[in-house]
Formats: sequence, structure tokens, C-alpha cells
Amino acid sequence: MYIDDIADATILGLTVPGVSGNAFNIGTGVATDVLNVANTLKKYYGIDVPITVSGNYRLGDIRHNFADITKARKLLGFEPRWSFDKGIEQFCRWVDSQPIQQDNYEASIEEMKQKGLYK
Repeated sequence: MYIDDIADATILGLTVPGVSGNAFNIGTGVATDVLNVANTLKKYYGIDVPITVSGNYRLGDIRHNFADITKARKLLGFEPRWSFDKGIEQFCRWVDSQPIQQDNYEASIEEMKQKGLYK
């Protein structure tokens, strides 16, 4: 999924007659697991870092989910133009053009632990 598909779906939601008041799932319609995302990022950044699945999670996280776009296809005529692979490739190009920010990951994990939100 890429932002262009989200923009297309939004325009369809605003312009297709008779769909006002509906909620739509927008995505590729294809389940993509976290390991696939991680390995794809490794590919596009040209790095070989180890991937460890810790089993940790935040309370309330949805563990298995993907966008069922059947309703958007039927009522809006929405069809994604971007595959996961091509969308993330474009995203990685954009990320590479951004300035590097301070890493606050460890501090965020510690804060969630202190508040009882991280197991």
C-alpha cells in the first residue's frame, strides 16, 4: 500500500454517489506479515541485520489483521495500483531523502514498561 492509493480511495469516497456514511477498509487486500516487511526493508536498504522475533507485545495490540477491501471494490470501484513491494520501495526512497532524527525507541519501551503497557 502506498499513499497514492489512499488518496485515490479518499477521492472516490468523496465523489462516488450514494456512498456517504460508509466506512471502507483501504489497503492492498493482501496479508503481509512483519517478517516480510522486515526482510523487504533489508533488501531496499541493502543491509544485512539479524531479525529477532522476541514475542513481546503491547497490551491491546491486534496480532493478525489485514484490510478486506471487498466493500471498497464493490461500492467505490477502488483497486489498489501499488503492491506492497513497490509501495515500500517508494517509501524507502522517500525515507532516504529525510534528515536523521534522534532515536527514542529504548526510552519509549522503558516508558511503556513503567506504565504496565508492555509485556
